[in-house]
Amino acid sequence: MMKKLIFFLWIISLTPVNSQSKTAEPVHPAAVLLSPWIYISGVDESAEKGVPQVLETENPLLLSSVPAKGADIAGGGIKWESEYAGNGVIKLPRAANGNTAGVLYLAFYINVNNFTKGTLSLSSCFPYKVYMNGKKIMTASKFDSGDKECKPDSKKEELSLEQGAYYFLIQVASHKGINTDNQLKISFESNAEHNADYSFSLSPALKTSFERLLDDAKISNVTISPDGKTAAVFTSYTDKKPGKSKRVLRLYDVATGTLKTTLEGSYMSQFEWAGKTGKFSYVESEGDYSYIYIYNPDAPKPEPVLGNIKNLSYYRWDASGKNIWYAVYEKEEDFKNGVKRYESIEDRPAGSRSKNKIWHYSLVTGLNRKVAENDLSCDISDISPDGKKLLFYINKWNDLKRPFSNNTYYIYDSHTGKTDSVMNLYWSGKAAFLGGTEEILILGGPSLFGKTGIAVPDGVIPNEYDSQAYIYNIKTDAAVSLTKTFNPSVSDFHLTNNPDVIFFSTVDRDQTTVYAYSRKSGEFRKLPLKVPVVDDFAVSDDGKSAVYSGSSASYPEVVYISGDLNTDSGTMLFDPSAAEYKSITPSKFMTLNYTKPNGEVIDGLLYLPDNFDSTKKYPAIVYYYGGTTPVENNFEGRYPKNIWTANGYIVYVIQPSGAIGYGQEFSSRHVNDWGTITGEEITGATKAMINSCSFIDPGKIGCIGASYGGFMTMSLITKTDIFAAAISHAGISSLSSYWGEGYWGVVYSGIATAESYPWNRKDIYVDKSPLFNADKVNTPILLLHGNADTNVPPGESAQFYSALKLLGKDVEYIEVDKQNHHIIDREKRELWSKTILAYFDKYLKDKPEWWNHLYGKK
Repeated sequence: MMKKLIFFLWIISLTPVNSQSKTAEPVHPAAVLLSPWIYISGVDESAEKGVPQVLETENPLLLSSVPAKGADIAGGGIKWESEYAGNGVIKLPRAANGNTAGVLYLAFYINVNNFTKGTLSLSSCFPYKVYMNGKKIMTASKFDSGDKECKPDSKKEELSLEQGAYYFLIQVASHKGINTDNQLKISFESNAEHNADYSFSLSPALKTSFERLLDDAKISNVTISPDGKTAAVFTSYTDKKPGKSKRVLRLYDVATGTLKTTLEGSYMSQFEWAGKTGKFSYVESEGDYSYIYIYNPDAPKPEPVLGNIKNLSYYRWDASGKNIWYAVYEKEEDFKNGVKRYESIEDRPAGSRSKNKIWHYSLVTGLNRKVAENDLSCDISDISPDGKKLLFYINKWNDLKRPFSNNTYYIYDSHTGKTDSVMNLYWSGKAAFLGGTEEILILGGPSLFGKTGIAVPDGVIPNEYDSQAYIYNIKTDAAVSLTKTFNPSVSDFHLTNNPDVIFFSTVDRDQTTVYAYSRKSGEFRKLPLKVPVVDDFAVSDDGKSAVYSGSSASYPEVVYISGDLNTDSGTMLFDPSAAEYKSITPSKFMTLNYTKPNGEVIDGLLYLPDNFDSTKKYPAIVYYYGGTTPVENNFEGRYPKNIWTANGYIVYVIQPSGAIGYGQEFSSRHVNDWGTITGEEITGATKAMINSCSFIDPGKIGCIGASYGGFMTMSLITKTDIFAAAISHAGISSLSSYWGEGYWGVVYSGIATAESYPWNRKDIYVDKSPLFNADKVNTPILLLHGNADTNVPPGESAQFYSALKLLGKDVEYIEVDKQNHHIIDREKRELWSKTILAYFDKYLKDKPEWWNHLYGKK
């Protein structure tokens, strides 16, 4: 239908109305946003048929927009104005005579500060539809024609409103067959038992929210072509419909920062640059079979390279772009005749018997051959710069020596077909040729080469998760440690054509940073990048250009590009959150370190709620991990500090002993500690926070952690009553059952509980297990667990729940169906996230309404 806009501007002003009383009384908006009539052609002359046609019209842009006074009306070229609404009654402008039909729109917001249930009521003699946040919630299609007396069509809708801004759009229909009163009345009445806190407004009080966290566009990964000319950015977009999501690939010109092309990337996987050709490749799969395609950004037409690969694991190009090395996995059934005989401890996970085999394909000769014949699984580490040699490794399980597996590295010569063994290592990680083929750069724990990389005193067991960097010389069979006295932990490396300069991605206290290391000077230079938490980093072969993505505590992930790392810290290339967050005030935070009695300083950050007022008292949430890694100073995540502060909480993040990124002595405290040092530090920091922050209510402090942090939550409440509520997700309650039942319990404990076992360290496995101290718990606790968790089995929460119930303690247990260690399913994750806040609201705000709405009253 053709639409013609008539500039009939009849418009209005608005004041907020608050309800903070338990007495249920209707509350009306003081004003609404109003559009002019928008007339529609092609509508049936009869009102009975024409009115439904008008009501069926929808403007998708209006449904998803964020209207405000003076803002353009989506797709219309005219602006919103405001209309006075005395007692919630809006006088609608009269439609111009002679026009068959039209619509006008009214809009307003309800800004909710805590969970509120209530009833939205509307009445009018005009037909209307009501949308809340783009979803239709109400339709009134009755109308009077001729000169009949108006009998308003009144509708009511029960609403359950969580904290946030709710956008209401009312579409009113007019038709020349309607001759009636031009009023519309709006009210909202909260339930009597709710201590409601909300207001009507003409502008939204926009905050971070779970919906934004889950549904906003996210940077998947970034990379740069070896020649430094093209940057590739993958972005993922999610849909609330199960299984609906898409990926978009954007290619940028590095020199100008301009977008070259955009490709639908959902069908693409395993993006790789095709050597130094400037082209890239990707994989498309059909069932068990995969096909590798190559794509030239300057002549965009994908061409097949290698196809019909069954069970492809991954692939790599050599520098020339003429050879592909790839791995396929050979499946072996776990169960035969319904039973399975275990071959080793590592045999427990499903698919553990599948083995990777390496193949080499030449684009020049078309020859495709298997590299090595053996019964073990092989994995690619690197391809030599000249493309002739392959560095690969075989992992073997060893029941008798910690860490219970080792990697043997080999070099395969594609010209001679000869394979030579290079080194056999425990604690090893990523490895690559450095320069030629005489040296290998390799990451691993402090004990990778004996005492070469250990920086703790004799008798102290290092934390092998504290990854170090080494250079191993094949001819001399000797290694040197590059990072022994370098406090940040190395998580990755990035090589260029210059073997004397190595770029290291690191865990650096509560940040993730990138350093340039000079082999000549032995010095590390921290790159002055624009974000404290760098999620992805890629550098060109000449070492000058780079693309990276990252976030801060106050803003989501953004992509930056640098044309010269020596002089340019980066220019913003792409911000997927720009539209969503332009109206959201950035979160504020402050450093709040804890000084221990011995003078040592433990890092801490205090995140402040929106509209923070230091004269008020706020509830607080203490968040920690307490395990091997620090809590990053980033945005969003599974435990979103920004959303908690948006809901009125102060959030204190503490980095207790044992975390990597602070040096080997600090990280070594994790070994065999299991809550002793870390518990004292978390409790001490919480008490110090109370003493130094008068704006925190000391009786309304909660604590939360997950996995090892969940263990810390359980452990803490057996030792202190300082917390008013506690939450543990996937926590460990008994160290021995986790050690024996979790798929990786033995492996993780090989580091965290080094040389300690249930039969030789009852002081750890019994005395430090929260289950055996359950009678000391006085704090209400919520236990959360996915019932398909193979890392920390759900029995860890179940047995702690059983103990606390038998002891008459205040405990809740929420089991998430068909979810593993992390809650991945979108709808379940949203409910899980809201469950956490609802529980804290109940105990830290004395507002149980949200929890009762989700789970009912006992």
